[in-house]
Amino acid sequence: MFVPDWTLAEAATGLESPHVGKMSDPLLARVFLEKNHLTSSAWYDALARLLNHLGGEQFHPLLVSVLKQVAPFDHAVIIAYPDGKRPLHIYNDLPEKQIRSTLETYFNGAYLLDPFYSAAQNHIAEGYYRLRNLAPDEFYSSEYYRSYYRGTKLEDELGILVEVGTGLRVIVSLGVLGGETPVRNTELSELALVLPLLNAICKRHWREIGMLDGVDYVQAVDNTRLSDTLDLAFRNFGRDYLSERECEIVRMVLKGYSSQSIGELLHISTDTVKAHRKNVHRKLEISSHGELFSLFLDAICLVDLGSSDDPLNVYYAAKPS
Repeated sequence: MFVPDWTLAEAATGLESPHVGKMSDPLLARVFLEKNHLTSSAWYDALARLLNHLGGEQFHPLLVSVLKQVAPFDHAVIIAYPDGKRPLHIYNDLPEKQIRSTLETYFNGAYLLDPFYSAAQNHIAEGYYRLRNLAPDEFYSSEYYRSYYRGTKLEDELGILVEVGTGLRVIVSLGVLGGETPVRNTELSELALVLPLLNAICKRHWREIGMLDGVDYVQAVDNTRLSDTLDLAFRNFGRDYLSERECEIVRMVLKGYSSQSIGELLHISTDTVKAHRKNVHRKLEISSHGELFSLFLDAICLVDLGSSDDPLNVYYAAKPS
């Protein structure tokens, strides 16, 4: 279940936030505005620069600069998530080496297992979300995490979700590298205060560059059929070798759900889930979650644009006999 967003009204009235716990003082919002840097001239200067670049090329780096005054982080990535389409890269400030090792893999198919991608596709409310609040119960021990996500070196990740237009959401992802101090609760509280303002500014910017046209904008910018192909390949993975229920369980295992959670979501017993997983291993001639993850990535990379085939058919056909 996804946690709801935390609004400025909740901060002002002292309601409980799923992100930072119960606010101890109903006037906490006022205290923040009186005592912290959000009343400083530097803060208003940064906002002014951001507003002056609405519709311009410097808007996104200036947005990141503004956010760093509220919640310290190391790197930012901004991605658009249209319904049923491949995510679209908007901005990042990653080192070149990290772009090759993380973003390229992400957009080539790893995004299908990303909790933030699932959140956007499931139309959760606007707000900020920590990865750990969205991730399935075994995400941090999943092969996706070990083989891909851990390579990002992130210790903490916060995503700001903005509903831009029809069928289109944008997530501003703020990452804290390992060894650094994770975002603190007080900083999250400050973010909650300024989020309505920043959301409105972002929507104004994205309106000016045409993004409020929603999915139509994404199709105009990213006119390849790769997005449709990868989503379809994920749904079809194992279709010709496994039962419909086994395919459903495979998709959930790849995303990081435990057997117990899968059973609860599908209304079947944990033992039944384990039996299905054992059958999957036998049918695909694999013996571990790691082998399943590798098989999945290897197979979907081989699917032709527009293909509705089971990726495993393409994979097995390409293997040397």
